[in-house]
Amino acid sequence: KGYEFSKGRYVTVTEDDLSKVRPESTRLINLTQFTTVDQIDPIYFERPYYLAPDGNVAAEAFAVIREGMQGKAGIGKLALYGREYIVAVQPREKGPVMYTLRSADEVRSMSAIEELEAVPAKLKPEEVKLAQQVIGTFEGDLDIKSFHDSYQEGLRKLVDAKVAGEEIV
Repeated sequence: KGYEFSKGRYVTVTEDDLSKVRPESTRLINLTQFTTVDQIDPIYFERPYYLAPDGNVAAEAFAVIREGMQGKAGIGKLALYGREYIVAVQPREKGPVMYTLRSADEVRSMSAIEELEAVPAKLKPEEVKLAQQVIGTFEGDLDIKSFHDSYQEGLRKLVDAKVAGEEIV
């Protein structure tokens, strides 16, 4: 494997090199800070995972922690599958949800996007009002179930048809 450290220049990395820096999977979430939920910019959220207690003994502790964390998020790290993740844990319904987070250096600031420099700061009020009227005609309560991934649905139908016809390779 290689890593480009400057334009057109690479350093090679062996599997042995990687094993020296790869964190051991612990499956332990180490929360080191608590903050209010609104302190986390949604741009950092990557994936959600439901957390559940490991057996009945831990169920009561889970409930106590869930209630104690209302409105809060625990921030920390998790080492899993040879990788270290920044995580946020938040209470939700019956148990906590853990979100993997992007690190700050993985998110570009809006000021780094050159194409946005051409966007005007001053707008014509009548144009903004017209845009608000058009948007208002499509406004309503969100029903996320009404949105579908047509590609995934088509792929599922294709696989089902192939299985039914047993054209399996």
